[in-house]
Amino acid sequence: MLENRLVCILACGLQIRMVTKSDYDDLCGCSSDDWQKLFEIALKHNVGGVFYDGLQSIYSCFGDPLKDCGECKKLKATLLHTTLRLEQLNRKQTLTLRRMGTYLGDNGCTMMVMKGQACGLFYPNPLHRSVGDIDFYLFEDYERGNELVRNLGIHVDDSWYKHSEFSIDGKFEESAEEIKTYARSHGLKIVSPGFYQKWADVNVNVDPVNLLSWFKGAECVVTNTFHGCVMSIISGTEMAVRLRGNANKLLNLMTEYEIVDREFGNGNSLESVLDKKIDWTVVNEQVKYRRAQSMDYLKRMIAK
Repeated sequence: MLENRLVCILACGLQIRMVTKSDYDDLCGCSSDDWQKLFEIALKHNVGGVFYDGLQSIYSCFGDPLKDCGECKKLKATLLHTTLRLEQLNRKQTLTLRRMGTYLGDNGCTMMVMKGQACGLFYPNPLHRSVGDIDFYLFEDYERGNELVRNLGIHVDDSWYKHSEFSIDGKFEESAEEIKTYARSHGLKIVSPGFYQKWADVNVNVDPVNLLSWFKGAECVVTNTFHGCVMSIISGTEMAVRLRGNANKLLNLMTEYEIVDREFGNGNSLESVLDKKIDWTVVNEQVKYRRAQSMDYLKRMIAK
């Protein structure tokens, strides 16, 4: 039943179909728990922006389907925040893509944008497509493209067959001074386990098995990765998160565990974020709830 309701909302958001009065009446019958689950499923499948558009479409036709849900004010505020942040991230990614396209074009490369960014142009609102990485094809200029990107001082991983990967803001270079200032003012050493940061006090080559122990022993964690955020949650360590190209996945995780206020940058200083303490009671309740869900699912699948 929930899945059918979600499909209805998403179809309205994508303008595949118009909502009917019976659809609206059905959605009005949802409890606050139903709406919470619908929102979580939408986030899990990276369609939060389309979910928002669907609700807006339904509202314009018949009114607010959440009007009788007194406990949904927080949910609506979170959905709005997530969607506005998604718009911001899409604009940033589009700007990055234009800059890269201009740079490569000025140096004789023809670039064709592929996959997600190209598909997003066909969304009713392209800014509400979930962001990920950027894929583009350089025709016969593969090697030349790698060379040009390296000339910008960016590391290019060309170990894949005719497929290279690079990150324009994958490291903390733009935040390095802020991180160093925070560490000095609090008498802390900067340790970077698993990734080399030239400005860190200590760089540790660590295997995945022992990586978690570094998180557990840290005074606080500053990360821009999904797994860094997950390990901070598991280890119960205060964290600050910088969003980048993986922002949609990271933001969804932070929303699920009610830690969206841990983002620094975008107007929030590292000091101000780490000054606030995480409510670990709320976070651990979410961990317990999601672990129970996973175990229940595994047991049902095994029973089949």
